[in-house]
Amino acid sequence: MKKNPYDYPIPILSTDADDYTDSRFESAMEATESKDLIKVSLTVTLTSEGLIELLKQKKIAVVFTIESSSTSYRRAISAYDISKPIIISIEKALVRDKVELGCNLVSVSDIDDFYVTDFNPDYFSGTKFKVRKGDILAYEEKHIIRLESSELEAPITSIFTITNIGQQSDPAILPEFDDDKIVIGLDEETYTVYDNFRQTNPASRRYLSAVIVLPVLTEAIDRIIGEYQKNIEDGEEGDVTLTLRWQKAIIKKCREKGIELIDQNGSVTIAAILLGDIVNDALKTLRDLIENEFDGVAYMMGGDD
Repeated sequence: MKKNPYDYPIPILSTDADDYTDSRFESAMEATESKDLIKVSLTVTLTSEGLIELLKQKKIAVVFTIESSSTSYRRAISAYDISKPIIISIEKALVRDKVELGCNLVSVSDIDDFYVTDFNPDYFSGTKFKVRKGDILAYEEKHIIRLESSELEAPITSIFTITNIGQQSDPAILPEFDDDKIVIGLDEETYTVYDNFRQTNPASRRYLSAVIVLPVLTEAIDRIIGEYQKNIEDGEEGDVTLTLRWQKAIIKKCREKGIELIDQNGSVTIAAILLGDIVNDALKTLRDLIENEFDGVAYMMGGDD
């Protein structure tokens, strides 16, 4: 929703308002994309000497807000030094459709006698204001970055979130497919084992992907194939309309690898291909972990002569 300068009880520096004379608060944006990241360079222009001084004193800050409503992604970054561009990196896997970037001047502490010489004298001649921490003192219209399929460029594992469901359950793994990311819920004991293994053995991640992600990805592919088959049964052959991010990501990756979802390939085979020879990698990882464990035991016992 567009901001209204009349909603604020203090003078606002904005192109929508005339609370200041001969002062500007603007930002220029440049965005570049790589495979996994969106990099944004924001150059801020502030010409109000009074506000510049408050910024130097760190009583106010430039606050950048980054939002992608399609994924509920929200983030805020503050800065005091605007003498050089501010660089912001955004993971593509976390956003979809569009990214909105806002730029505001925000008070970081209470200011009891807020007054700057470039207040419009017709309105605020000699008037001082009480500013509270968090009040907006200047803003501009948001920058919009529109995305095509960029949110689908991340590795296929980015469509999964592994969480602790905080209780014992049978089975110990409970996947949910209703949101943009597939949520893999592990019961408390299983999650603790998974998390400890992942933290203490970084090289084990391919093995963990085979154990946890592969079966869930297989079920996800089965669900997509089921939608295609239902379409065929209804006499509507061709692409189906799938809206969730994980569905679109799987279909995109299959097309990139020349995989037809309705053919002789089973869902297990397709999942293994999408994860990049995951079974072979997982077995090699397990072998290396076991060998390293035995090597360590042999060393502690005096060598392997």
